[in-house]
Amino acid sequence: MAQTAAQQQDAIARINTRVSQADILSHFLDALTGIDRAKQRVAIQAVLIALPEDGPRLVNELTTPAGNPQTKEVAETALSARLQELVSGLFDPLPATR
Repeated sequence: MAQTAAQQQDAIARINTRVSQADILSHFLDALTGIDRAKQRVAIQAVLIALPEDGPRLVNELTTPAGNPQTKEVAETALSARLQELVSGLFDPLPATR
């Protein structure tokens, strides 16, 4: 079945978004895995904001038992905060926020 022009535009937009997200992520990889805790906290927050769907899964990888305990703590805190934001959004009185 042939795609309509609107469907093709939508598919292209999704692909472009994914490419942009991958580019953003590439700028934070060193900070995510590095030893500078301040940079790591900022990088984790940036990943969660820039990659709303895949970011939590990526940050969750930093919480593995084999990882650095300080990194694990930062990642767990960021994931918990993100979860709270999402749950709050579900019950927001404004329909646009929900």
